Amino acid sequence: MYLELKHLSIGYNQPLTETSIHVKFNSPQLCALFGNNGIGKTTLIKTIARLVPPLNGEILFNQKNISEISQNEFAKQFAFLFTKRPFLMNHTIQDIIALGRTPYIKWNGKLSDNDLQIIHYYAEIIGIQDMLDKPADEVSDGQFQKAMIAKTLAQQTSVIILDEPLSFLDYKTKVQVLKTLKDIVCTENKIIILSSHDIHLCKNIADTIFLIHQKKWVYKSSEEIFSDTLFSDFFQTD
Repeated sequence: MYLELKHLSIGYNQPLTETSIHVKFNSPQLCALFGNNGIGKTTLIKTIARLVPPLNGEILFNQKNISEISQNEFAKQFAFLFTKRPFLMNHTIQDIIALGRTPYIKWNGKLSDNDLQIIHYYAEIIGIQDMLDKPADEVSDGQFQKAMIAKTLAQQTSVIILDEPLSFLDYKTKVQVLKTLKDIVCTENKIIILSSHDIHLCKNIADTIFLIHQKKWVYKSSEEIFSDTLFSDFFQTD
């Protein structure tokens, strides 16, 4: 299984990088996406999510252009978590995680026993199994963020892309979440791409690093990229 960004140019009016992006993510893989604010990380994620059209090039999933995949099938293959917090305050934590099962729910709108098992499974591995019945407005920002991560995982897709998933989490929880994501990549053969500013945490856990800096990009293994001059420049100025 693979996701390929083929000669891809992203942006709204003009390309955000000087050269087109050509990257192939093979499963299993955990990739950390780095870059300063406003450099194009979220735009790249939105382009893969089909929310922003590419300026040029194409995005392929197992040789098929994602624009040709039906919406329901796309939701079964790709899951996204964005930084903007949705208004879900009238829902319980279980309700929020259950939203990840939407592509699989039948016409009657009811969760199956399998859906409930999946919801409880990911709540447990993220560490919020004891608060499933709590209203969202009664939990901390960090607990809500963990619920959103669990929701994304409960969608059970081949590709998971997370925009700043470590936001609102304390240091210990960040480490736990990263290790959990790495375990999921390995045990469930997934591609997980996450954007972050926590370079020191991600570099020891991520398989690969995708860096956007000063309209340039680089994609290499975690070991290789720290010897790259582009990353050295970014690290010194960030």
